[in-house]
Amino acid sequence: MKYFVYGGTAPYHLDNTAPDAMIFDRDTVSNRGDGFTVTTTNVCVNPATINITDHLGHLITATLVNGSSSGP
Repeated sequence: MKYFVYGGTAPYHLDNTAPDAMIFDRDTVSNRGDGFTVTTTNVCVNPATINITDHLGHLITATLVNGSSSGP
């Protein structure tokens, strides 16, 4: 899954709050409009939070839901 970062002041630091459930291809996005890729593991989360902090310390979050297709 690809996420793109807009707004704020680059560079942007990424904080993975669920490292057992998702893996980032980088920990910093250097430029506004650039992105990062998240690869999920076999761990279900509903949701996992991605914290994105810009150069000035402003925080925004993105979420990722990774669940079983078979349901309960």
